[in-house]
Amino acid sequence: MQENSYSKNFEWLISTLVLALIIIGIFNIYSAEYSDGQEKVIDFSSSVGKQIIWFGISILMFIIILILDIRFFINFSYPIYAFTLLLLLATLIIGKEVAGSKSWIIFGGFSLQPSELAKFGTVLALARFIDTTDINVAKFKHFAIAFLIIGLIVTLILIRIASYQELICKNQVQQGKLLQELID
Repeated sequence: MQENSYSKNFEWLISTLVLALIIIGIFNIYSAEYSDGQEKVIDFSSSVGKQIIWFGISILMFIIILILDIRFFINFSYPIYAFTLLLLLATLIIGKEVAGSKSWIIFGGFSLQPSELAKFGTVLALARFIDTTDINVAKFKHFAIAFLIIGLIVTLILIRIASYQELICKNQVQQGKLLQELID
């Protein structure tokens, strides 16, 4: 029986180690949340339940990405990048504020942090651009385009971080005033 190209080129050791780390992490979350009066072994509304759901979704996505032809990523790298840009822009407008930063978009019971998808989209777009024939990043024009691909995403992420840091500074000033009042 001949081995197919997926199993021949697949990194079994790394994948097994990652899988083991994920399972250990899920057990750690479970043990941190466990209480004696707990009726269900796994409650999907708890942190461990949500981690298990995302683990299942991740495995499904992993299999889909493994099966997809490389041409899919080549053809859709720029649209995926544009989609992540739109998600980051949407986060600034309709994002849910968590700890003072609008970093999350809520879809029903699921929350999504677009900056995580932006990493994937940026890598695809940059790889597609650099793979284009006659690209030499030593030339200023090509370097500037590559910088722009990364810079757009970074700028949108930094805008959120800046608003978060502003909130932290305001909070520290208020705490300082409160402390001063207690001292006086």
